[in-house]
Amino acid sequence: MNTAELAQRSRSGAVWAVLNSGAKHGMDLLVFLLLARWLTPQAFGLMALVSTVLVVVVMLAELGLAEALVQRKRLAGVAVDTAFWLLMGVGGVLAMGLAALALPLAQVYAQPDLAPLVWALCPLVMVVSLNAVPQALMQRAMRFRPLAVRGMVGTLAGGAAGLGLAWAGAGVWSLAAQQLVAAGVGLALLWTQTDWRPRWRFSPAAARQLLGFSRHVMFTRGLNVVASKVDDAVIGFALGPVALGAYAVASRLRLALEQLFCQGIDAVALSAFSRLAAQREALAQAYLGATRAAISLALPVFLSAAWLAPEWLPLLIGSQWNGAMAPLQALLLAGLLQAFLHFNHAVFRAVGRPQRSWQLGLASLALNGLLVTVAVRWGVQAVAWAYLLRVALIGPWGAVLACRELGIGARTFWRTSGAPVLAGAAAVVVTLGLGWSLKPVALMSGTGADALKALLAWLPAIALYGFWLLRHSPALADLRRRPAADGSRSRKWAPGASRVSRPA
Repeated sequence: MNTAELAQRSRSGAVWAVLNSGAKHGMDLLVFLLLARWLTPQAFGLMALVSTVLVVVVMLAELGLAEALVQRKRLAGVAVDTAFWLLMGVGGVLAMGLAALALPLAQVYAQPDLAPLVWALCPLVMVVSLNAVPQALMQRAMRFRPLAVRGMVGTLAGGAAGLGLAWAGAGVWSLAAQQLVAAGVGLALLWTQTDWRPRWRFSPAAARQLLGFSRHVMFTRGLNVVASKVDDAVIGFALGPVALGAYAVASRLRLALEQLFCQGIDAVALSAFSRLAAQREALAQAYLGATRAAISLALPVFLSAAWLAPEWLPLLIGSQWNGAMAPLQALLLAGLLQAFLHFNHAVFRAVGRPQRSWQLGLASLALNGLLVTVAVRWGVQAVAWAYLLRVALIGPWGAVLACRELGIGARTFWRTSGAPVLAGAAAVVVTLGLGWSLKPVALMSGTGADALKALLAWLPAIALYGFWLLRHSPALADLRRRPAADGSRSRKWAPGASRVSRPA
């Protein structure tokens, strides 16, 4: 595949991945908002306490082997089989270890209900191990549409199970059921979309080669995951599950918005960057293009949420979550900054410098632990601002290192990413001006008056930004102009094209 063809497939894949990922995570966000309306902060706090350990174990169960399989230029079948059996063995050990930690975790947090939740969620570890190899093969083949469809169906199934149990009064167990059903359905669909099946073979040499790359990925991811959960662990221990529930809802909303636009681009970026590793100039252009796309999408999403959330979220999910509004705005600003810097780690992996990622992760973990430990005495809002400060201090340094690896100067980076930033700043000015002018106007009486004013101030600005995006987005312009491969005006998807066969 030459550079031009790869760029074309990457742009097309990115558009499809973002659209489909947006649909999946949009449904996930809708389900989450309904669950938040029916459940209490205590329920979300208990699930957040479980997640402080569960996400670390799940991360370890992946071993970073999916990225290693995607990154390799040539992939032998024995290496794929070796990765699968390695994942299965590690996943089984970790699932049993998690089950053994259930009672000590419940004692540490003085929450007896934690232990049954941990035991119920242990199968998620094995689901991750079973998912990793077929998902990596589909990403390697840049088959993102069937992956997104599988995610949407799993989200619908899990959402239906969670909402049904929440309506029946199951409390925190509705959150557990949502995760288990979504994971199980997604696993079943994934294995029907690939022809690959593991063989009974294992190569120690292939395992060493894969782990030689994946250990950096796993270490980096582990540091980032632990750093992201330090605040939850400290809040749960110092302030209890109710306060943690408010913070967890704010964090979940921030994560949902990040997944809406960034996850699809991220999947394409890892595959495309790995294939351009030997062509630094082409890789630099791909990095700049992905960064511009992320910035263009992140600005309206996060700024709109920060503007509308204080007035609209209480109407949507109830007044019991008023304590989550202030930390939510700080976390949204942090999410916006993270979107700008989202592809740094993909660059480090592509150029064979994964140690850069874990070095940044180690600094992030140390700084986050220090800031959160100091800030927790002033409550969850202070912890959220400490999180924002950590992102603002560590994140830009990662961009500097990525640009150095690719030979990108500060002027080039700003010339690529500055236009959407300026357009977003103009939209903010318009929104603030309209909000200030509408403040003394009596549009209606009742609790929805402020929400209506916020919406009216937001709509013109988002329309102007959307018009700018349609006019100046390279990906959208390419999608409008590019004909199909056979010269026709449309390109239909053949179901058989989504399947991934066994490597030789």
